[in-house]
Amino acid sequence: MTLKQEQVKEFVELFKAIGGPDWQLMRIMNSIKISKKLEGAKIYEEGRKFLLDEYKKNEVKLPKKPSDEQILYKEFKTRLEPASGMYRQDVFRFYLDNKDKIGNLITDEDRKRMKKLIVESIFDKFDPGKQKLKINSRSNGSMNYTTHSWIFIFGDCLRIAHDFKISVIKYRQNILNYIPFAHDKALRAIFDLVPNPTSKELTQVLKIYTNKKNGDLHEYQPSSLITATENYRLHKAVPILKNFVDNINFSEYDRVSALKTIGVLYNKKEYFNTVWKKYKKNKGGNSQIAATANECLIALDDVNAIKWRFTELKKRAFPFERAEGAHNVGVGEMELDDKLFARPIINLNNERYKNLFLDLLKESFIIYLKDKSYYSYSNYLWDIVIQYYKNLKENNTYSYLKDLEKFIINNSKKPGINWFRYKFQNLKQEYIEYLGKPKNIADCIKKYNQLKGMIYLDIATKRDLFEFVKNIFEIDLRKWVESEGAYKFIIEAGRKQEDLIQKTINSQIENCLLKGGLRKEEISIKRESQLLDNKRTDFLVSYGFVGSILIEIKLATNKELSGPKNRSNYRKKLIQYISGTGSDYGIFVIFNNDEKNSHDDFSSILSNIEKTYVNDRYISIIGLDCNQR
Repeated sequence: MTLKQEQVKEFVELFKAIGGPDWQLMRIMNSIKISKKLEGAKIYEEGRKFLLDEYKKNEVKLPKKPSDEQILYKEFKTRLEPASGMYRQDVFRFYLDNKDKIGNLITDEDRKRMKKLIVESIFDKFDPGKQKLKINSRSNGSMNYTTHSWIFIFGDCLRIAHDFKISVIKYRQNILNYIPFAHDKALRAIFDLVPNPTSKELTQVLKIYTNKKNGDLHEYQPSSLITATENYRLHKAVPILKNFVDNINFSEYDRVSALKTIGVLYNKKEYFNTVWKKYKKNKGGNSQIAATANECLIALDDVNAIKWRFTELKKRAFPFERAEGAHNVGVGEMELDDKLFARPIINLNNERYKNLFLDLLKESFIIYLKDKSYYSYSNYLWDIVIQYYKNLKENNTYSYLKDLEKFIINNSKKPGINWFRYKFQNLKQEYIEYLGKPKNIADCIKKYNQLKGMIYLDIATKRDLFEFVKNIFEIDLRKWVESEGAYKFIIEAGRKQEDLIQKTINSQIENCLLKGGLRKEEISIKRESQLLDNKRTDFLVSYGFVGSILIEIKLATNKELSGPKNRSNYRKKLIQYISGTGSDYGIFVIFNNDEKNSHDDFSSILSNIEKTYVNDRYISIIGLDCNQR
């Protein structure tokens, strides 16, 4: 039998008549309240009339449990001032480790005390430049060392001083003296706190590396001086960096970094030749140090160094078949895609090296004939040759193309020539577009005025075109996708959803541009333009001589959009795409392809993406929901 509201009085009286205690009645009422019965709350309230005292006891508010942030803040306060006038030395590290959680709880009084401690207890009393460091042992890239315990406290204080904007004018030298100890975050803080050090201040830092009284400090963190040398353009550091290059206690990465930095500041071929000859004997000429020395010589236009790299490119041919799906990327695949070893000669733009590139092209077809596993390497060499000829267009003549046309004619029956011919046709189109540009300001003005007179709409600037294309996505394409359900089918399509969108949206973009009043002959929509690093963008839109807008398309389920780190990494890629294609603006379009994502879920995804690009005003984020209709 189910208890009803009008039966509560009778039930209470009967329960008490048989000696039932009030606390047990209270428990019954609580059970009724949390039950799923429709009248549970009403029955509970009816019981209040007969058990008022028990209800009051039951509903006394317990103290609210402190949040994790409040607990951390309390621990911070204990470290900041455990007793009057005292502090714990780990307060600075504790703050840095937890500032994201306790930052909003920190009071002005807390900040004032932190600043006082940093200035009076640390910066005033401690000079890192006078400290020693002894390396006790090394093992597998790590080391065991001994140094002053305040070294790490000083580094933490540097970072907090930067966050709190503490004036450090009085402590500039001490702060710079921390460079030999500084890891990444502390080093960035130093650069911001002391952006323009004097020659005298930097000379004092270099003395730390040459002072034997400092023990092994010069070997502790070589990357710090390398980075500081780059940041401050510190020519006086070159002799020390030369020692870094030859120091076998350092990792190859640090030695190579030191050599690259020397290459930026130093132009003596003799030094780089010495390093190149010394290290190219190692590992059959594959030493990264030798390759870097060679790269520095190429930057100094050394012919022998250039010829060596061409020889190496021929010798290093290897079979490769690209794996599908997720897989570990090896050194060979990285080179085929990124062309790091080839990059120094890819950047050449002097016509006197034409014969070297033509000889490399000839060799590429010999490699192609080995078997199909060498096709990828031949394609890699073709890209190197094509990029060199792209560089030559800066000389404003079509004559260079005759070299390649002649090669194609003479080798028209060779396997693989049609693949190279396709690359050549794209190169030829690029020459036509580049050399067809106005040669001077007067010619530019003349052509611009002619074009503007033919344009129906008032699109006279890059910004006009950007807003026009953005408006197409916001209105026309949104209607097509969300109201008309144009891509509802891709949810069932399974794999290659992004490819389906790219293949079908091209004509829709063009139709919308025409519908908006643009002239068809002036519209240019290029799909998947190939960049120097072999990556491809989605679309490039231009109108006559006005602007170039990059349109990048991604699915909401793409891993590159999940999590702050992935989004940040992809942002760097997108900025490189915009720069690499010479675009003025970018439009990043995200399609919601997951039926599990509600409209609110998709809005949340877009919000996180927009936060990543909050400082990139030339990039617009647009979301289109394939689930809507």
